[in-house]
Amino acid sequence: MTSGFDISQYLNIFLDEADEQIQILDEAIVNLENDKKNSDLLNDIFRAAHTLKGSSASMGFEKMASVTHDLENVLDKLRQGEVEVTPEIIDLLLECLDIIKVLKEEIASEGKEGKTETEQLISKLKVVLDGTTVAKNEITVSFDAAGDEHIQLDDVEKGLVSEAYRKGYFVWHIRVTLDSDCMMKGPRAYIVFNNLESIGEIIKTVPSAEDIEAEKFENQFHLVLVSQEDKSNVESIIDSVSEIESIVIKPVSLEEDKLEETKEPEQKEDVEDKEATEEVSDDNNVRRLKTEKIKTSQTVRVDVQRLENLMNLVGELVIDRIRLADVGENLKNHLGTEGTLETLEEVSIHIGRITGELQEEIMKARMFPVEQVFNRFPRMVRDLARRAGKEINFQVVGRETELDRTVIEEIGDPLIHLLRNAIDHGIESPEKRRKLGKPAEGLVKLSASHQENQIVITVEDDGAGMDPEKIKAKAIEKGLINRENARRLTPKEAINLIFKPGFSTAKEISDVSGRGVGMDIVRNHIEKINGVIDIHSEVGKGTKFTIKLPLTLAINRSLLVKLEESVFAFPLSNVVEIINVEKDEIKHIHRQEVVMVRGEVLPLFTLEELLDIKRETPKRESFPVVVVKISEKPVGIIVDQLLGEQEIVIKSLGDYLGQVPGLAGATIMGDGKVALILDIRGLVQHARTEEYARIAN
Repeated sequence: MTSGFDISQYLNIFLDEADEQIQILDEAIVNLENDKKNSDLLNDIFRAAHTLKGSSASMGFEKMASVTHDLENVLDKLRQGEVEVTPEIIDLLLECLDIIKVLKEEIASEGKEGKTETEQLISKLKVVLDGTTVAKNEITVSFDAAGDEHIQLDDVEKGLVSEAYRKGYFVWHIRVTLDSDCMMKGPRAYIVFNNLESIGEIIKTVPSAEDIEAEKFENQFHLVLVSQEDKSNVESIIDSVSEIESIVIKPVSLEEDKLEETKEPEQKEDVEDKEATEEVSDDNNVRRLKTEKIKTSQTVRVDVQRLENLMNLVGELVIDRIRLADVGENLKNHLGTEGTLETLEEVSIHIGRITGELQEEIMKARMFPVEQVFNRFPRMVRDLARRAGKEINFQVVGRETELDRTVIEEIGDPLIHLLRNAIDHGIESPEKRRKLGKPAEGLVKLSASHQENQIVITVEDDGAGMDPEKIKAKAIEKGLINRENARRLTPKEAINLIFKPGFSTAKEISDVSGRGVGMDIVRNHIEKINGVIDIHSEVGKGTKFTIKLPLTLAINRSLLVKLEESVFAFPLSNVVEIINVEKDEIKHIHRQEVVMVRGEVLPLFTLEELLDIKRETPKRESFPVVVVKISEKPVGIIVDQLLGEQEIVIKSLGDYLGQVPGLAGATIMGDGKVALILDIRGLVQHARTEEYARIAN
């Protein structure tokens, strides 16, 4: 390293490049296991490791340079065919990747490498280079008696804990106990991990991450977290996750070393200042880091609640913008176009534009790339495939797609269930796939994209697909539907039976699926955030789940309608189309009013009927009908008058009114009146109940 080299000048460039290469390694290493002979994939991994080696060496980060150098040599042996790609080799490559991530995070936070041990990993790489086999990495875990639980750490983990305390970090031993009736223990644990990884690093879990993922634990798990957050903040972050019975947090104790650092650090700033001013030397020069910590990005940490409050204030501005525009229009209609009114109109338009831009910026502040959820799936799929003895090519598309954080928090569990089902039920065994003339390796694809004001997420596989007749037979066997109703179902409606509570086609209960508590929970989670899930499946060709979600839950576009003098809002995400029906077009089937739309039977209901509003139905020759759909076939709802589309701010009905059937909330209109937002899911369920009751009678 040349004298006078200023590390801060190039650190951001190095970190950006490291992030890019780590992302390449993360995807490519997992894919390599499923495509062992893919030379292009191996070359991508080799180039990423080579780039990391060169950039880290030029920056003077010797540990990263050393690890990537030996990793590059192992990859070269793989490219030359001298070493075969085995599960143990993949485990070793992933272990290298984990260490590289730890080193990168140290550099990002401190501007230099910490004391993370790399010798043991480098020894494993040397073993491969010497031509011997790779031993599996086993970690011994034990607990003390009398409830004083103690996680036994290996040498590397002890080094990480000791270094963390020396730098003034907290190291917490956390025990999380889930509710005894929690039906999704694995996904719930993943949410806890994901939340904690935003404030620190998890260096150990008990049971292992793989066992927790496979739900091979009762209702309790332990983890060791390194973080700058104190006990109360960590506890509040975990406590924000639902279905958690209890949380126990205490500092990690290194019994063998009797270190004073195991006490909770009190003079954190002093330690950081000391670290920031210590001399750092290498073979070529000695430099002193400035007392001011090296800045790696211009960002500010903002409490989520502040963003929520800001979003509420913007919502109020949106309401007043609409009201101001309405007042201006009314004055213009009554008084004509006087100069003062023109000025008012100009001001109204300007305020509308500024409010719209402010709203857009606040929305962006709440948006996160969906990769925060997607990035944890490749390794989960790999581990599930290994346990199931299946070969999976897992593809992820659209990681950069952004959506509201409140929506992101809700989609993790459903996606885990869909991916598990794809591997357990969808993809056949390699032997069976070969007999069917398919590649031994099954395809599972997860993708995300924007479509207008929605985000669309798909999970598809090229597996066995779903047989509607088998699904109907299983539903009849379980008493979920009678034979007469089953006979009337279309193939698509038959497939949708998998969403009924208690339905499962699994012959055996496994740690992945088969308990019949999966798909109904998936749909409930999605519909709870005004989303829609749809299935397309072909026997022998595969299954595709399509999930459509709103970009945000705070503000959305709705169709406004009138019922007498009351105004109601249909969320546009649930509206299929608007039609006008003539009185003589309405037919009756089993006392149910229907109309034919493009050759399909559409059941008709009045809005007052679904909301249990008592009134005399007006006599008309034609009816405006709003066609809505939630998962299953569409339903037509007759209204008095269509008012048009409008952006609305969703307000809760409050604790006094509570949950009102058929209503999801309220909004304030431009004239100051309140419009009620319809719960389309509740209305459709009510409509289905009415329809089946009429058929039964």
